[in-house]
Amino acid sequence: MSTVKSMHQSLIYKYAILIFLIILSLPGIAQNEKDRVRKTKKEDKVLNAIPLIFSSPETDLAFGGFGVFQKHLFRNDATNRKSVIQLGATYTLNNQLFIFSQPDIFFKNEKFRLRANFLYNQRKDLFWGVGNNTPEANEEDVEFKQFSFTPIFYFSPRKNLFVGLQYRYANEFSLKTLEDGLLEQAGDQLGANGAISSGAGLALLYDNRKNQVNPVNGWFIELSTAFHGDWLGSEYAFNRFLVDMRHYIRLHPDKSHILALQAYGIFNSGQPPFKQLGELGGLPMRGYFMGRFRDRQLISFQTEYRSPLLFWRVSATAFAGMGRVADEIGDLGLSGLKPAFGGGFRIMLDKADRLNLRIDAGFGEDGNQAFYLGFAETF
Repeated sequence: MSTVKSMHQSLIYKYAILIFLIILSLPGIAQNEKDRVRKTKKEDKVLNAIPLIFSSPETDLAFGGFGVFQKHLFRNDATNRKSVIQLGATYTLNNQLFIFSQPDIFFKNEKFRLRANFLYNQRKDLFWGVGNNTPEANEEDVEFKQFSFTPIFYFSPRKNLFVGLQYRYANEFSLKTLEDGLLEQAGDQLGANGAISSGAGLALLYDNRKNQVNPVNGWFIELSTAFHGDWLGSEYAFNRFLVDMRHYIRLHPDKSHILALQAYGIFNSGQPPFKQLGELGGLPMRGYFMGRFRDRQLISFQTEYRSPLLFWRVSATAFAGMGRVADEIGDLGLSGLKPAFGGGFRIMLDKADRLNLRIDAGFGEDGNQAFYLGFAETF
């Protein structure tokens, strides 16, 4: 089945999740409100969790859940931001497994901060080749397992500014590729037989948002670099530089009409394996399968309008973006940018912390489309 037809059917199947999640979330929302009434003199401990069950051609029947934990971890620290831990897991009858955790921990008085990403992935991927103009007809299946973690530990020399050290580890293994297919023909240089990437580097972060899960104003500017080599156990020598710039504008002084902007880039030098290339798609570029286009360099831009509550706890979003990949930075021009657009709904699970359940549908060129579900905003 082609990717376009497969994604189209997946979109139809997965809309059933919306009804399921709304029903399941009602008791939890009501309970949170009761808990807040009881906890008038001490800070509430917030854990929002949602179970999942869905079906699509890629997964067969799938089930699991995800959640968000938010809390001030230290006494008398309520004037600072809460620590946030996002986590989730899904398992499918096709023996696909996905487990992730994304902690963002503030230590006392925000003098130190820990951000990390932990992931275990056992699933079928799709590969179209490397480059910005790979045709749909190239599509081939790739099965793999992946374990990765990226902790970044920061020190704050001044308010909202964080300077840190990061470590990146990724291990792609048990790859099963199409015999004589594109990836196999690419050879081991692209990690077609699996790869271990291990690197360390510096990170700089400016973040004056008051709320990480649903900002209404402020800036988030992240710059980081990691050097991978055999001195850290990496099978490939390459350097990776990441830029993530976000800005949030409140369009109305009294109501939550929010305009969110993001510029995102990944820039590689050396010989990164194919799973460490810049991958266009997913949350930085909704509307395309993650990795639909991949290469050593990537840029993407997206903007999103977020409405105030329309009724009950429901609000809406509309977004548009563009991006592309290239082998060299000098090739990242305006020509060849891939467009994307879409929209969705938000269900506010926690009014105090503005935590939303996120449901989006994104559309790209040549019939590409994708469905997204999760906690908190995409950026």
